[in-house]
Amino acid sequence: MDWHEFLVIAAAHFAAVSSPGPDFAVVMKQSLKHGQRAGTLTALGIANGILVHIFYCLIGFALLIKNTPWLFQIVRFGGAAYLLWIAAHALQAGWQGYHSRHVDKGTQEKTDLPAWKAWRQGFVTNVTNPKVTLFFLVLFTQVVSTKTPLQIRMVYGLEMVLVTAAWFILVAWLINRPAFRRGYERASWAVDGILGLVLLALVVKIVI
Repeated sequence: MDWHEFLVIAAAHFAAVSSPGPDFAVVMKQSLKHGQRAGTLTALGIANGILVHIFYCLIGFALLIKNTPWLFQIVRFGGAAYLLWIAAHALQAGWQGYHSRHVDKGTQEKTDLPAWKAWRQGFVTNVTNPKVTLFFLVLFTQVVSTKTPLQIRMVYGLEMVLVTAAWFILVAWLINRPAFRRGYERASWAVDGILGLVLLALVVKIVI
């Protein structure tokens, strides 16, 4: 194994996965609304989404996407549409929460979310995110050497899947700590609104 290549890939991936983006916003939203279990399942969905990106890179589909503008545009605008849908729901929840913030001063209950839906939202958010697609296109066509054996490339991919899962599971755990949740319960409408605006800004950035 080329350890220099591995360390470059690992560092680049961790910098990308730990930076704020749609994946982070979705894990935060699910964790706050539905609890740590939902956030963890969303994190696993995101990690499974990484598997999809790695798979098409390993079989050479990354080069096809890179060299086919219309195909990349489908990925780009499909991802933007999905993020817009999530942003609209978050903004709606923030608006409704703002108008009902004086109605109930008690502790807000976390609503249950089916495991499949939590996993699906993480998976679809990651797979349709054109920024992630671009990242893996660059990684596997510019950083990973063409001489690197397939088995080693698979090791790179496994490391990225495990790091992604661990990072977002940690995020879900931290968000559900009592101090964090108490703060959220006092200003849930503002958090929903901010998350919605962040996702909306990401949509605009992707489109333009």
